[in-house]
Amino acid sequence: MKIDWWVGRKRFGVFMSGLFLISLGVVFMINGALGVAPWDVFHLGLETYIPLTLGQTMQATGLVLIIISYFMGVKPNLGTLLNMIFIGVFFDLIVFMGFTFSPEILAVRILFFLVGSFIYGFGSGMYISANWGPGPRDSLMVALNQKTGIRIGYVRGSIEITVLGVGFLLGGPIGIGTVVFSIFIGFLVEFGLYCMKRFLDLTAPIRRSKKQEKVLVPNSI
Repeated sequence: MKIDWWVGRKRFGVFMSGLFLISLGVVFMINGALGVAPWDVFHLGLETYIPLTLGQTMQATGLVLIIISYFMGVKPNLGTLLNMIFIGVFFDLIVFMGFTFSPEILAVRILFFLVGSFIYGFGSGMYISANWGPGPRDSLMVALNQKTGIRIGYVRGSIEITVLGVGFLLGGPIGIGTVVFSIFIGFLVEFGLYCMKRFLDLTAPIRRSKKQEKVLVPNSI
């Protein structure tokens, strides 16, 4: 029981840390002003039309996606709801704390974009590796895959292109960074998954049988 509690707490910590890093990565990329992820193009475009902060816009979008996915047969779990809530909360908190810059030097903007992309990808790998369930956007991907039978890769690509197009029409910023991010994000997520798998494996408590526990702790109750 104690081992299961420890494993659950550790995975929850990895999950929440991943959500925070995703939010921090978005902030870095916005500050770099070279382009953001397709979904953030949509969020930034939509924000100009509604009386919400960008973090709240992310939450509202996530809620709509969860509802759509639910009616398509994919039910949200706790991780899905936490993802919807806390990426927006963390983003607004980081901005509220004053972590917003507008660097004019191109080299600094490139650095901000690269750091943001890496943090975003690594954070995504962390939250996925914790196995707390898919986020709202991944839930939509799974729902469309199950309904249409189209391969996940094609479904995800179609969603990203659609969201990017709608975001652009809404006035969201598209730059060279958007293209670079779209090409390399998969590899960054993969790297995050690899590192977190190693971490979770190396820090996993050693499970012992009840017989072994009795030998090691003969007087325990």
